[in-house]
Amino acid sequence: MPGKSPIYCVLALKRSGHHGVITWLAHQLKAPVYFFSNVKHFANPFEPAAYAVTHREAWRLEKHQQFANLPAQPKKLRERIDAGAPVIVSFDDFRFSAQRRRDWHKNQSELAGASRRPIKYIVSLRDPFNNSASRLQCHQTYDESFFTADWNVVEHWKEYARVAVKPPNEQFIGLNYNRWFTSVDYRRSLAGQLEVPFSDAGLNDMLLYGKGSSFDQCAFAGNAQAMRVLERWRGFSADEKFLSAFRNDSEMVDLVLQLFGDDPHTMEALSTLVRPVGYAQMLGNLRWMRSQGKQVMQLGGELRQVADYLQANKLLPLRTLVEIGSWSGGSMFTMSGWAEPGARLISVDPWSSDNIDGVVGATAYEKAMEVFDVLKERGYDLSVIRDYSQNVVAEVVKQLDGRPLDLIHVDGGHQYEMVKRDWELYWPLVRPGGVMLIHDADNPKQPGVRKFLSEIKVTKLCSKPEPPRHPVGIAIVRKPEK
Repeated sequence: MPGKSPIYCVLALKRSGHHGVITWLAHQLKAPVYFFSNVKHFANPFEPAAYAVTHREAWRLEKHQQFANLPAQPKKLRERIDAGAPVIVSFDDFRFSAQRRRDWHKNQSELAGASRRPIKYIVSLRDPFNNSASRLQCHQTYDESFFTADWNVVEHWKEYARVAVKPPNEQFIGLNYNRWFTSVDYRRSLAGQLEVPFSDAGLNDMLLYGKGSSFDQCAFAGNAQAMRVLERWRGFSADEKFLSAFRNDSEMVDLVLQLFGDDPHTMEALSTLVRPVGYAQMLGNLRWMRSQGKQVMQLGGELRQVADYLQANKLLPLRTLVEIGSWSGGSMFTMSGWAEPGARLISVDPWSSDNIDGVVGATAYEKAMEVFDVLKERGYDLSVIRDYSQNVVAEVVKQLDGRPLDLIHVDGGHQYEMVKRDWELYWPLVRPGGVMLIHDADNPKQPGVRKFLSEIKVTKLCSKPEPPRHPVGIAIVRKPEK
């Protein structure tokens, strides 16, 4: 409806790539866009003093045809916006925790004016590692960009992340900058949320406002997609003060996993800079698997119980991990989150012609090799033994090369005799204090496993149904310390 198109307010941390998002959005809006950059938080941009600042800086946009020239008087612009002219307003380093509800209502009333156009608040968020690296590169000092009397870069990032995870109402749209930069499907979906036609026009443009890129300045104008914006953290990966900003913050790790768990760039940064071991890293792996459409047979809640046990008993990180029955590789990939970088991982599976959940052995083998290649790229020392477990004990010992076995996951044949045989063959390899996990420990469809477990001492049964699936169960059996 004419005059009722939204006014877009972009709430973003500085150096978060939001100027690229704004340029792209302006191209989608087609008509020349009126742009208010970095307005004082909840100030009325049409108030004469505030407008004078915006108008004074407007020359920076003269080279961008998609942005309209601001008239000298705010009253004239107010009339054009009330008539439906497209407008974008940005609030940089916005403090959500400092705002009151009446401030939001006042801001909306001042922006919408007599036309009462709807407001869309775009909460644009980049991962904390690259955002922080760009801030530091720009300012070249921790005092300005990281820690001041009223500023902590990670705490402020978490404010944005909480809103992006759980927007307060339908006016708010969480925008994942990493996905926006890498995925055309995400940009297409985002255009739908923003109620604009979709194209990739403007994707390679740089808003020549301020300093440009912290690392490249304006060198990539017209070719912005070539910038390595998801790898800025690498330049600070040995900087102890930079690293200290992210340590011992479980909430930050959880928010990173919720928002960026399917982004391999962020997962690599998380693993390298923070190195969370246990549930956090495992959850990141699990989300990555699901984002790739790959199967994980184990239930996430049960894996979390195992991770919590291992962590509570100081059994992490693992240096060696063996799995009997890897099938499509999902459990090995997920559990690698419990292992230290460079850990020895051994997968044993015949990948026979069996059909499991509609997947035959040859297909499962191909899928497993795909995810195992990712593990190798991440630096794990992984080997694959394609045979039945009873035939390869000596080969497993050889592959361990004298290293004690920290954990073995048994998910091979589920008949009573097969489970018992795997126990007898591989339990002696587990180091004192090490662990054997036995899958399908609480699965009513696998009575052979349950019968065997009734004959040994199980340390802990991890079982949690996730409807519509029944509980599967993972038994933890820990070898006593000598």
